[in-house]
Amino acid sequence: MIDDTVRELLDRAQIRDLLARYARGVDRRDLELVRSCFTEDAAYEGALSTTDIAHALATLRESLERYTTTMHFLGNQSIELDGDAAHSETYAIAYHRTPREGGAQDLVLGVRYRDDLVRERGRWRICRRHAVCDWQRRDRVVLP
Repeated sequence: MIDDTVRELLDRAQIRDLLARYARGVDRRDLELVRSCFTEDAAYEGALSTTDIAHALATLRESLERYTTTMHFLGNQSIELDGDAAHSETYAIAYHRTPREGGAQDLVLGVRYRDDLVRERGRWRICRRHAVCDWQRRDRVVLP
């Protein structure tokens, strides 16, 4: 049916937009934008802690102070839809610029965001996030 196909395409596009909005919110230090990506009672598991989203965001605010800038590149993404619920796994490379005596460094992380999502009042939101760091490295920043 064409209507089901269109609904599926729209859902996938909205979920991709949601995850891009999350990355933009983190990189812009706009924690209200980040908060809007999650349900009120969302669960979070990852480097910040295993907790609820309110505590995770408070920890995120503190950890961002260590970096002069961050930049998240979203890559491969799988989305499984089930009515008003969905599961996604998104690969990302996250750059974190750190000031260092003797020169800046980039902490580069290979991350997978494993998210359970729900449609609330017509909008997709993350209700459970498991952020997995698969690898990391530090690069010395060389400026021209």
